[in-house]
Amino acid sequence: TLTTPKATASFAPIGQSHRDIARAADKAGIPFLHCSTDYIFDGSKAPYGEEAAPNPLNMYGTSKLAGERAVRDAGGHVFRLQWVFDGT
Repeated sequence: TLTTPKATASFAPIGQSHRDIARAADKAGIPFLHCSTDYIFDGSKAPYGEEAAPNPLNMYGTSKLAGERAVRDAGGHVFRLQWVFDGT
C-alpha cells in the first residue's frame, strides 16, 4: 500500500530534492515552478479546484503530492496538468 514504511521512504528523496531546488531558487530570487498532475486526486470529484483535498490512488500520484508539498513548503509554486498528449 501507499502508507507502508517502504513506500513512505521512497518518497523522501523526491520531496527533499524538490525542496532543495525550490529553496535554492528562492535564495537566488528566482521563482520556482513545479509541474504536477491531477493524479494527486482520486478522480471522484473532477474537475478539481485549487483547494481540493488530494487523495492519490497510486505511487505516482503519491510521489507527485510529496513533491508539491515540498515545493510549497520552500516557497515555490505548483501548477497541475490534467492531460499530457504527445501526438504520436
